[in-house]
Amino acid sequence: MPHFDVRALLLVLVVSLSFGSTGSFAAGSELETAQDYWQAGQLKAAELTLKSMLQSDPDDADGRLLLGRVYLDLGQPMAAEQEFGRAKALGASAPDLLVLTARALLQQRQFTRALDAAQVPDTADDEVRADLLAVQAQAQAGMDHLKDAQILLSQALQLSPDLASAQIEQAKLSFRLGDANRAQALLEEAAAVNADDAAVAEAQADLAMAQRRFADANTLLTSALETARNRWMLYYKRAIARVELGLLATAQDDIEAAQRAHSNFTGLAFVRAKLAFAGGNNAEALAAAEAFLKLNPAEPAANLIAAQAARELGKLEQAREYVAAHLRALPNSRSGRLTQVMILAEAGDLAQAEELLSQFSAS
Repeated sequence: MPHFDVRALLLVLVVSLSFGSTGSFAAGSELETAQDYWQAGQLKAAELTLKSMLQSDPDDADGRLLLGRVYLDLGQPMAAEQEFGRAKALGASAPDLLVLTARALLQQRQFTRALDAAQVPDTADDEVRADLLAVQAQAQAGMDHLKDAQILLSQALQLSPDLASAQIEQAKLSFRLGDANRAQALLEEAAAVNADDAAVAEAQADLAMAQRRFADANTLLTSALETARNRWMLYYKRAIARVELGLLATAQDDIEAAQRAHSNFTGLAFVRAKLAFAGGNNAEALAAAEAFLKLNPAEPAANLIAAQAARELGKLEQAREYVAAHLRALPNSRSGRLTQVMILAEAGDLAQAEELLSQFSAS
């Protein structure tokens, strides 16, 4: 399952911008339609509208800029970066273009490039300056320069005390440093001043899931969905929480909602595997886990589901391979060790199973 310090792919906060029409009336209407789709969270409809518009007017800077925003929300950061570059070359002057470009690089885990892209120009106002400092902090945190990240976040919050992205990153840093209580307190402070900010509620849910407080996560994600523009990741995360709570029917509803919003999201195979395994559909769980692992072969949670499902199906050699991959990533995983013991016992290797079980019990 996703951790609280989810990678930049899973956490993105996009600043809203009002667009003006720079082309013909028809092009302007298409742009406005695409913006309406984007604001309503209908990302694929926005993408298709913009692509159609840009076929006839490829030099529309506002269209390129909005398409980049849509790609950012869809978790396609390379495409977003390309569109932001095209928009800049065409003369786009959105005040947050630097922020958006740097966020696209963060999603690609290109931390050095993101740091370079987020350098603050002399002409930046305090709001943009704070946003860029927060992005710099995320880049430094991505490179494990946590002290530098803390300094930058302090500077960002001095300029903009209620900046949600900085407050969220500050909480994430506290969690990484082992202070979950401070992380929770910081997010509660952020929620108090950003009551309608879905990103804050989502960050609170991420923390709750990391602490296995799945009922709290379910509530927080439901709240975030009420105000969020970009909903597919929220549906995905809520599906995971609901599987953990045994709410399998509503988890399936969330999976279907996430698929409607973003049919190409590879994480759907993971949550389908979790749902199928929880429902006792081991063959379906193994197939879904393997589909996910083709693209993410080292992902520990998916390897564990594959191991457990393969064991239930009597495919012990496959189960051994998957649990070994899980334990390579998480050598202290209690669930992984227990699964390994069960596989060994069922394969008839009782001596090794007993040895591992004694080690497991001692720890």
